[in-house]
Amino acid sequence: MCPELCIFLEKNFWSPELGYTPVRELLARTRDFTAIFCFNDTAAIGAIRAIQDVGLECPRDISVIGFDDIVSAAYHNPRLTTIRQPLNQMGWTSAQLLLTAYRPLPIRILK
Repeated sequence: MCPELCIFLEKNFWSPELGYTPVRELLARTRDFTAIFCFNDTAAIGAIRAIQDVGLECPRDISVIGFDDIVSAAYHNPRLTTIRQPLNQMGWTSAQLLLTAYRPLPIRILK
């Protein structure tokens, strides 16, 4: 792992600034990377803006990947590459695991 390429977020808010400020700081330290994986799409949108504001192009110079597949991801320019989570399937599977784990065992009385 290269610590100089890691960004640790100290705030959690739901605006593109979440990705913008840290990526601008990263770009001021180094440009020795070709991709950024953001923890959500909103941060990815901010990261793309930070990349563009220093005169680089996304995805030609630096690729950005978001997470969550928000509705507006398809309308962003450039289009945002994002990872979709199967939330309904994840919820169903979690419920099944809980029901299986906490199902009372039958009581057998021995005579």
